[in-house]
Amino acid sequence: MHSNNYNRNNSNNKRRFNNNRNRRPMRDLKIEAKTMDEAIAIGLKKLNLRKEQTDIKVIQKAGGGFLGIGSKNAIISINKKRWTNNSTSGNRNNFRNGGRTRQPFNKNGRDGNRFPKKDAEPKKYEKQNLPSEEIQNAVVPENIKEPMVEAKKMLEKTFTEMGVKVENLQAWWDAKHERILLTFDCDSPAIVIGTEGKNLEAVQYLITITISRNFKEQISVIADTQNYWNKAEKQLDYDINKSLSIIKKTHKEYRFKPMSPQLRKYIHKSLAGNEDVETISEGEGKLRKVVVRIASKETVAEAPKEASAEAKPEVLSEAKVKEELEAKIKAMETPAEEKVEESSENSES
Repeated sequence: MHSNNYNRNNSNNKRRFNNNRNRRPMRDLKIEAKTMDEAIAIGLKKLNLRKEQTDIKVIQKAGGGFLGIGSKNAIISINKKRWTNNSTSGNRNNFRNGGRTRQPFNKNGRDGNRFPKKDAEPKKYEKQNLPSEEIQNAVVPENIKEPMVEAKKMLEKTFTEMGVKVENLQAWWDAKHERILLTFDCDSPAIVIGTEGKNLEAVQYLITITISRNFKEQISVIADTQNYWNKAEKQLDYDINKSLSIIKKTHKEYRFKPMSPQLRKYIHKSLAGNEDVETISEGEGKLRKVVVRIASKETVAEAPKEASAEAKPEVLSEAKVKEELEAKIKAMETPAEEKVEESSENSES
């Protein structure tokens, strides 16, 4: 028993001695070369380390002398970087993390507060802004004046039935997008707008369908409160300009994220007057999106021709009608044999 314990203790002591011997710091290597870079490269190769892992001291700088007389070689001392106990948690971690300092973990948060206070709470009520001067000063067409009045009445009645108080209700005509714009304030904006504006979209859809059927023409209506659509369309304007710049640089298609029919229509209308690009919609249901691409030459060239042909149909005179009828009658009267002979003559010639 005693001999076994003695052998174990001896083996443990030998291991400790070997470990301590391995942990002894290496002596500085002195390297001499013609240039400083060459000396460093030789030292790193001998130590098999990277430059960041070593301590380098310059003993003598290389000097060219005069016409080769009095030239000096570069001498450096290089050694593996020593990590002291104080710098173990700092410099060593910095080296491993690429120079980033590691902060100690705090269960209560970085500042000691587990639940930090928010800078500012979101506004519960925001007054609806007036539309742009272009919309305010727009001339309302005669066929739109009566539908505007009906749209205001229907909107107010709908929200009254929902128990929502509507204030500052005004109707405008947006000539650029050809739609009636209703702006208003309300006491329950969360109920009116809904998740991602779905409630507001549903009310707009009902008003649009009702007015279009009553006046027997397609009239689009949009209702905005809390500047919901105003902010969304401003963001779309930014994205549209971004898409145009990307298409101009890359000459590739630009796809918007899936969005509601109203916002897709806004993009189509905004880019309708741009001859350099064209817009299409792709996908189905909730995944339907707008794609903007460079307009092909065929569509640009053929579009005005087709439009002019549809706008100005050809009007035949009486003389021309008679000529066509006579030609058809002659073709019916000529026998089949003569037609065959004529076709063979034409083919030979």
